[in-house]
Amino acid sequence: MRARGYQQLPTKEPDVPTKQQGSHASEDVPSKQAAKKPFKMSDYKLESETYDILISKPPVGSICVAVFLTLLGIACFVSAWLHITQRILGKEQAEIGFTILGLLTFIPGFFHVRIAYYAWQGRPGFTWDMIPS
Repeated sequence: MRARGYQQLPTKEPDVPTKQQGSHASEDVPSKQAAKKPFKMSDYKLESETYDILISKPPVGSICVAVFLTLLGIACFVSAWLHITQRILGKEQAEIGFTILGLLTFIPGFFHVRIAYYAWQGRPGFTWDMIPS
């Protein structure tokens, strides 16, 4: 296999006006007003995906349910821990039920709260549409 060297790309030389005898320096330099283009809204188009992300609204009801599930899961874990350490006396092996219930509520709740937080931050790859409503 033959190694290929890199070549320098051809560059376009800027057109530099030559100074004629008897002309003034102010005529050679273009004014700043002439160099500016007028503002056109069509120059700044948003892609349809970006625009849809900007106008999508957060599903408040689903976020509230996710926060509730997360807090319920934490409460179940605390209750299971209190049963394990025998701070609360109750039925035998109630800690297993509270631990399972805590897992079943905490995992999906925290998953959707995390998605909502990242969508609120505007992280790439996370949108409000990822949360089921």
